[in-house]
Amino acid sequence: MLILPHSTALDLDGHAYTTYAVALLCIIIFYFQFNNNVAIQTSITQYCESIYTPELGDESLDVMRADPYACENILDIYHNDLEHLIPELLAEIKDDQLFIFTTQQDKVTGLMQAHYDSFQKSAPEYLDAKLMYYPDVPNPIKMVTSSLAHADFSHIFFNLIFFLAFAPALELLIGNVFKYLGVLLIIAFATSISYSLVTLFSASEPIPTLGLSGVVMGMIGLSAYLMPKAKIRVLVWLIFYVRNFYISAWVLALWYIGWDTWELFSSSDHGGVNVIAHVSGGFTGYLIGMFWLKETRARSRDELADEIEYQRSQRADRHTAYNVSFSGNRQYLADKQQQRQFIKNNDEYLSRLYQYVKCGNDSEAMVLILDDYDFQRAHVENYEELFQHIAQWGSSRTLLCVGRICISLLLEQRLYKRALNIFKQCHQISADFVLADAREVLLLARGAIDLQQYEAARDLICHAEPRYGQYIDATRCQLLEIELLLQHLNNPQAARSLMNALLANGQSTYKNEILALAKQLQNCY
Repeated sequence: MLILPHSTALDLDGHAYTTYAVALLCIIIFYFQFNNNVAIQTSITQYCESIYTPELGDESLDVMRADPYACENILDIYHNDLEHLIPELLAEIKDDQLFIFTTQQDKVTGLMQAHYDSFQKSAPEYLDAKLMYYPDVPNPIKMVTSSLAHADFSHIFFNLIFFLAFAPALELLIGNVFKYLGVLLIIAFATSISYSLVTLFSASEPIPTLGLSGVVMGMIGLSAYLMPKAKIRVLVWLIFYVRNFYISAWVLALWYIGWDTWELFSSSDHGGVNVIAHVSGGFTGYLIGMFWLKETRARSRDELADEIEYQRSQRADRHTAYNVSFSGNRQYLADKQQQRQFIKNNDEYLSRLYQYVKCGNDSEAMVLILDDYDFQRAHVENYEELFQHIAQWGSSRTLLCVGRICISLLLEQRLYKRALNIFKQCHQISADFVLADAREVLLLARGAIDLQQYEAARDLICHAEPRYGQYIDATRCQLLEIELLLQHLNNPQAARSLMNALLANGQSTYKNEILALAKQLQNCY
């Protein structure tokens, strides 16, 4: 019976390029390992055939010349850089004649060593030995290389299947390549260090190890924290029965990590499997989530819950009519997914805009803002919201430009109060702030007077001519300012100064208005 988790039943936005790159790197390394092993085995066979002497009997102390099978086994063990346990090795090869060889062990060993020295001169170096992690010699580099290397095809196949079942979704949830790589490295280091510590304190044989399984278990443990309710597609194959089941990540984590934990403490023979790496990796993954990725879990909780429900709906609705949803409102779930995408796009947009504004690249910021102006101008509230976002980042030319856009669009809709609020914020930033269109000045000033915002009205028209030049009716602005000073701001002295300046210019266009205001000034004294 085969039970194989092979993918996460989630359709998250983005691509897990880092996960696929790690898997590809494992495959590339295994390709070189495989070729290296083939080259070594070929060299061993050729050497043993070259020294084989048929006339030597089974009792010959030069075992390697007398028996090609024994020669190949001995060279393979020597070249793998393992412990040279000569008596046990000879027992495996010669069985009942062990006594003959053990009594002359030094001579037998010397002959073996001489053959190996001769073989080694032309033999390829053993790549696995360079990649393996030796628990009695802690080495950070080999902690990484051993995780990427594998012993055989079935080893890499099942490790990568499990890795690709959990890791891609986790990478997308974390959302940061460097943080994700940090998680992988921490798990790799933790599994190797744990193995070294257990080997040291238990005084067990320091057997070298390799394989991605510790990191895989770390991904399973992390999934139990970041996405416990996410469904994992699990292939169940029993003779002619083949079917996919959808099992929660936390259930699979409990099963795999729990089973290996039981194996670790209940059995001393694990069949060559580094159960210590499995268990330490699983717990490390969960602890990384608990202490380092709390914000990631909180940020993605709602999005993940909606996606899980949407996928469940999709699976359930395959067995119902198109216009009937077995699990609930299909359109509601689709709308929620669309809303999440909108929020994500908006966050990316604001992030780009923030970078431009903080770097002082106002021209690029405005190009980005005006990119969809024709569409957005009908939704002035979007520009108002954008204005408030940019205002939180501090004063900038971009903020003043967006303020001008907001004021123009609000005046088109005669929303004077909202336009005036934008103007006052911009005027606080720059006393020389001008509107996008000089014709809007008097319009907004009149609106401010109607709203009894007299100071703001004066700020709009004060020194209008030097600010707007020939594009504005400067006399009309001066008359309105005099009116404000007399009727609303109680400042006749400033009004008289403006009137004298106006009369000195010999302005005759607004003769009646000037005379009327002059009479009001006369009555003030």
